[in-house]
Amino acid sequence: MIGILPSESQYKGEERTTSTNYTVKAKIGIWAIISNLKSCRLSDHIDHLTLKFAEIGVDLDDLPGVQEKYVDVFFASDADEAGECTCEFQLSRKNVSALGQLGIAVRFTVTTGRP
Repeated sequence: MIGILPSESQYKGEERTTSTNYTVKAKIGIWAIISNLKSCRLSDHIDHLTLKFAEIGVDLDDLPGVQEKYVDVFFASDADEAGECTCEFQLSRKNVSALGQLGIAVRFTVTTGRP
């Protein structure tokens, strides 16, 4: 539809079998592109992913049949022994501009856990 194959996808109502042989039905559809760069810098991942979309020149806001669309920037970090963690990332002006060019909302999801 947009010229890029997703890293992961599912449609609403799709049935899958879990590793414990239980069948589950997807409550929502999802179409995801996942960055697998080895860099620890968020800005590198944003550059990598937004370049993919810039190359095909698609307006993500005009996708037919899509109810909710957003870029989800997911960031995970380990907490220290006390369960505390400070998560920090920086986006350059170029990153912010490139995300804006996608034409959809950006959601930041940050999670921490004990190692």
